[in-house]
Amino acid sequence: MVRAAGAEVGAAVSIVDRSEGRADLGVPYAALWTASAPAWRPEDCPLCKAGLPFVKPGSRKEPT
Repeated sequence: MVRAAGAEVGAAVSIVDRSEGRADLGVPYAALWTASAPAWRPEDCPLCKAGLPFVKPGSRKEPT
């Protein structure tokens, strides 16, 4: 988007890098924190295989 606006990109930064350092943005890149975020195909998901429901981290419980 920045390049499309005619600017030259010299570097990129983020607060969290969930790519585990594998992101290639074509410019120097730095992050404050690198996090591991495992992902599986549905057929390989251990929660799916165990029949457990998906729960989004930080989601709120239904009011009682």
